[in-house]
Amino acid sequence: MRNKGRAVAISLSMTVCVVAVMLAVGGTAYGTSGIYSTFNTTYSTGSTALDTCNTCHEPPGQSANNLNSYGAAVRANLGGGTAGALAAVELLDSDGDTFTNIVEINALTFPGDDTSFPAAVDNTAPTVDSTVPADNAVNVAINVWVMATFSEALDNATVDNNSFLLTDALDNVVAGTVDVTDNTVIFKPDVFLDNTSTYTATLTTCRRIETSL
Repeated sequence: MRNKGRAVAISLSMTVCVVAVMLAVGGTAYGTSGIYSTFNTTYSTGSTALDTCNTCHEPPGQSANNLNSYGAAVRANLGGGTAGALAAVELLDSDGDTFTNIVEINALTFPGDDTSFPAAVDNTAPTVDSTVPADNAVNVAINVWVMATFSEALDNATVDNNSFLLTDALDNVVAGTVDVTDNTVIFKPDVFLDNTSTYTATLTTCRRIETSL
């Protein structure tokens, strides 16, 4: 006899979340007004941490004799013009701290100082810790809410009905509401599930709340 109060099965398949990392754009000042101005114009800065002569020079002066490693690299490429010199050294790691000059500039750290470098960023995607119902569960209630708990908090603006889908055996999408609270995603179907069908829940993309290590 068919159990009219039960759905046959639900299979949960959670894909790896897409993680995006954003960097702030930075800039600097230099020993001559031309280089100073071109740097700030190129990197859209001014009034930032890099808006100082110490970006290219060892403190406290601005003479050509006290350039730091980044300033020396820029000066060595000035034959192609100031903008060309800046572009030419972007992919170099002038201070040897394992970060390229452009990465340091974008992070507003000093490309000529090996004690100044970007904070480490957590690039490990969230993982699924648990699901309700469990994967491949059978005899699931027809009014079930589908829940997935992740290893870290998610940005609720990145999880919605376009990214969290519940589909039946014929790939028909079940209408419902998606809620995100910290690291838990809940899908609430608008209708009772069919007790003769198998359902699959899929989270295609999401973004965690960004933090630095």
